Amino acid sequence: MRQESMAKEVGSKINLYDAQAELEKSQSQLASDRGQLGETQAELDQSLSDKRKAVEQFLTQKSTAMMRPRPSTRLKRIWRTQGLPRKSMASFKISPPPQSAKSLPPASRS
Repeated sequence: MRQESMAKEVGSKINLYDAQAELEKSQSQLASDRGQLGETQAELDQSLSDKRKAVEQFLTQKSTAMMRPRPSTRLKRIWRTQGLPRKSMASFKISPPPQSAKSLPPASRS
């Protein structure tokens, strides 16, 4: 069609056809770019969601760990004197101190 218009020496129509072809090409590229933008936005949203979940899990673990009772100074001293390795310290139980004769009930005194 362009060659026919050039043969008839219709310059303005040739420019119109070129502009229409360029417009169609640009519209096609715009649609493609919008599709890629949508995909990128979805990936970004997923990434932010994953990060948010990781932070929440980390904070939950830390707050749970902070709520656990810490060993007392007395317990640490016993562990050091008995030379227990750290892993066995968790299973080590301390019995209460022995009661003195004054604190025993009257029936059990001899």
